[in-house]
Amino acid sequence: MKEILAEEPGRELSLLEVARQCGLSRSHFSRAFKATTGLTPRQWRQHHRVDRAKAMLLQKSMNIAEIALACGFADQSHLTRIFRRCVGVSPASWRRSRA
Repeated sequence: MKEILAEEPGRELSLLEVARQCGLSRSHFSRAFKATTGLTPRQWRQHHRVDRAKAMLLQKSMNIAEIALACGFADQSHLTRIFRRCVGVSPASWRRSRA
């Protein structure tokens, strides 16, 4: 299940599409996924994107706007909003604290 959600971070996946790939109904997939991970599929995918952004922020070879796009966010402000919600600080602050 997680592998499907982790693929192509910039591509929007419908819950129905993922559920069908797993051979489940949308509601059964959602319940099973949350029971297994503690997160909804959407929340899990956002956290996965944030984790990927963290790894890229450590490399310092890309600016934050480039990282946002590479991780499937619409733009830098979208990454910043989701990153702050998940981590508690902005990507720039997180990057500086790791220097």
